[in-house]
Amino acid sequence: MRHLHLALPPPRAGSPARGLTLIELLVVMAILGLISAMAAPSMADFQRSRRLESTVQHLASDLSYARAEAIKRNTPVVLCATTTTTCGSATTASDWVAGWQICYDKDADGACDVGSSTDPNPIRRQTSLSADVTLTGPASRLRFNADGTLTATDYTAFTLAAASAARWWVAIAASGVVTVRKG
Repeated sequence: MRHLHLALPPPRAGSPARGLTLIELLVVMAILGLISAMAAPSMADFQRSRRLESTVQHLASDLSYARAEAIKRNTPVVLCATTTTTCGSATTASDWVAGWQICYDKDADGACDVGSSTDPNPIRRQTSLSADVTLTGPASRLRFNADGTLTATDYTAFTLAAASAARWWVAIAASGVVTVRKG
């Protein structure tokens, strides 16, 4: 097998040296630093927007899950802010930022029933949200009936926002259908 060797010709006497000078390297690094500094604020906004969108999707998913559980179990399912462990006490509209939980309510008293090792309650729990996300929702718990409808007579909505990001709405119709809207 033949090997091909490539070599650069030796520099000629009196020709300038090849490469970058320290000054040229520092100028390039300064330009890259300026470009990075300009991109950093928009990157922070992008991350904030992604966190907000993720929270919206989590909430919409959990609402749909609560409805599906009510239908599957043929029993009421409650979704409430996690200010209490039982969903029995009233909440305020701003309590939802602390997170929420989904639990079944066979006796229809509006509170979580006692779970067992084979059927734990709450069924699902969401921990508190990121500090830069605000979430306001109904001032009471939501209850999905065994047929998947919401106990509310009209519709219920959540509003989610973060600094310098678009506002989102998650609405639940009386039929139990969840709708997400940005704007």
